[in-house]
Amino acid sequence: MGKAAQDLSNRIRLELSKPEFMTRLWPYTTGMLDLADGRKVAAGAPGVSDLVGVVGPWGIFIGIEVKAGKDRMRESQEHFRDMVREHGGIYIVARDVLETIYDFRREVGTWLGRNGF
Repeated sequence: MGKAAQDLSNRIRLELSKPEFMTRLWPYTTGMLDLADGRKVAAGAPGVSDLVGVVGPWGIFIGIEVKAGKDRMRESQEHFRDMVREHGGIYIVARDVLETIYDFRREVGTWLGRNGF
C-alpha cells in the first residue's frame, strides 16, 4: 500500500472508530516476511481487504478496500468482495473519507433492513 492509500486508510479507521459508528476496524496486511535465518514466509491471504472489522452490536463483518489515485481492484480482491457479500457481510471500496462514511451508513442501513432490524 502506497503512502496516499495508507494515509486514507488511517483517516478512515480514525473516523469510523467514533462511538456513533459502533465499528471496530483492523488493518490486514499481506506480503512476504523475511525471517532472521534468511527464509521468506508468505503472510496473509491474497485479496483480503485492507481493513477488516465488525459492526456492532449486530456482529456484521465489514471489509474496506482502500484505493488511492488510479488504483484498481485486482481479481483476488474482487473474489474476496463477492465472498463477503455472498455471506452477508459489508464490503466497501474506499477512495475518500466522506464517501466511505456515506457508503458505510447506506450499507449498514441496507443490512439492518434486510435482516429485520
